[in-house]
Amino acid sequence: MITLANTAVAPATYGDSTHVGQFTVDQQGRLTFAANVAISATPALTNNHIFVGNGSNVATDVAMSGDATIVASGALTVGANKIQEGKLDLSDVTTFNVTTARHGFAPKAPNDASKFLDGTGAYTTPSGFAPGGAPYYPGYQAGRFYGTPYASSGGTRTTAANILYAAPFYCAVATTFTKIGFRCTSGGAGNFELGIYNNNNGIPGTLFHDFGSTVVTTSSFVANTLTGQTITLAVGWYWLAVAFSSASVACQVVVGTEAGNFLGVTDPNAFAIDLSGAWTYSAGNLPSPFPTPVYGASTTIRILLGL
Repeated sequence: MITLANTAVAPATYGDSTHVGQFTVDQQGRLTFAANVAISATPALTNNHIFVGNGSNVATDVAMSGDATIVASGALTVGANKIQEGKLDLSDVTTFNVTTARHGFAPKAPNDASKFLDGTGAYTTPSGFAPGGAPYYPGYQAGRFYGTPYASSGGTRTTAANILYAAPFYCAVATTFTKIGFRCTSGGAGNFELGIYNNNNGIPGTLFHDFGSTVVTTSSFVANTLTGQTITLAVGWYWLAVAFSSASVACQVVVGTEAGNFLGVTDPNAFAIDLSGAWTYSAGNLPSPFPTPVYGASTTIRILLGL
């Protein structure tokens, strides 16, 4: 009968959910030591590195260098000093494929409150959304013309040559316009040029579109209308502009003190004012940006956009 001498190892079950068994084996294959060792959950982090999942629950040691990128799988590349305690600066995130508002992040606010951050990091305008709620107009109809948002129109003014006249225009719904014109009541001579300028904080800014030039026709609106072009305007403010190669063209104007609400006044009791800029007439070559604005005490030329 073969007998084995007892070892110093205590009979027991080793290892559980928080421990692993540690053993020593001698040359004869006998266990000479056994113990439970607590599992340590603290990873060995490298300075300026971060552990992230790669989409398969596998931890990856990522060096914090370059710009930050978050992709759909959940992988994350972090730039140096890009993530700070208590905040995530989205200006340093090149791709951010999560709904930021739902996850508590505050994206950089766009200038237009109607814009939202989409899954590609770009700002988009949802269909049918107009800033400020209800649009200024209920909509635009084919065959109709729309002009400056003043209360009334009527009367005339005589224009000068080599002056670019402008009037504000609010596009309430994204629309494709095909016509632009004005009414000459008398004294038609020379050519006129019509165009649209972007708004620059209350004055005309860069040129949006040059409709071109043609001959002024006396006492006509239709003849002084340029057609056949498709110009799509997004929601927002623009400036309609007209210039003449010759002086003494009498044009229908917008009247009423309401003009001051859009162009501004230096005296609350002042009547409608106009905005213009000096420009040497050159057919098909409207300047960009608009010339230095000059405010006058006269009335504003009524320019209309049509469908």
